[in-house]
Amino acid sequence: CVKAFENNNNHNDNLVGCSYGDTLRLCIALDSGNDKHGKGVDENKAEAAYENEYGRRVLWCLDHGFEYIEACNLSDTSVLVGHDVREKEGFARVVEAIGSTIWTSATMHLNSSSSSRGAGNKPAAVPVAPPVNDVAAVVSKVAIAVDDDNNVSGNTCTYSARTTTTETEPIEFIDDTQTANALDSLEQLMGEAAAVRKEAMSGNLPDEVRRQRAEETAMKLVNLLGSMDFGDEEEEEDDDDST
Repeated sequence: CVKAFENNNNHNDNLVGCSYGDTLRLCIALDSGNDKHGKGVDENKAEAAYENEYGRRVLWCLDHGFEYIEACNLSDTSVLVGHDVREKEGFARVVEAIGSTIWTSATMHLNSSSSSRGAGNKPAAVPVAPPVNDVAAVVSKVAIAVDDDNNVSGNTCTYSARTTTTETEPIEFIDDTQTANALDSLEQLMGEAAAVRKEAMSGNLPDEVRRQRAEETAMKLVNLLGSMDFGDEEEEEDDDDST
């Protein structure tokens, strides 16, 4: 068995450059090595030799892309067991691997006999509406019978198409010009305050002029905040601070 395993190198070399083994590669050992325990053979030495050989085979399979299947017994009784377990071994694993592989040369054939038998039981085809490619196609045309004696002849009836559309209310934009103007005034006022502060820090502005400009800026700020309805909030904050 050891000598036969050496032939796998030549077999694997022959696979290089061709498509064999691209889908499934199995390395199957037909015996587990227990037959090495002959008469007069030390069991410990035989077990150690078996473990070394097993490890060598597994490593070779890992290096060359094969799945190693140990102890594949082909006896009449062994081929019938092990097929109902989750982790299959031996011959059961070989059958599972071959049965679950989708071969590159596989072709699917339509069973004409089964299709003809089931043709009579098939339900009628359900019409499928075409896809909507345009918003205008959403407009549905509802046919309404016209009860007109002039257009009725026998059992015939004339229909007219009525186009229905979905009306949507226009979006109302609130013109908040007052708030926008107040924000612009606030931005301008903050710029004036920054200019007064800059002149005061430079030392070129007299104290009286600096105080006057500061008071004017403060009054403008109070009036502006009052027009923006911030006065009530400030009063509530002042009341909270006083309490």
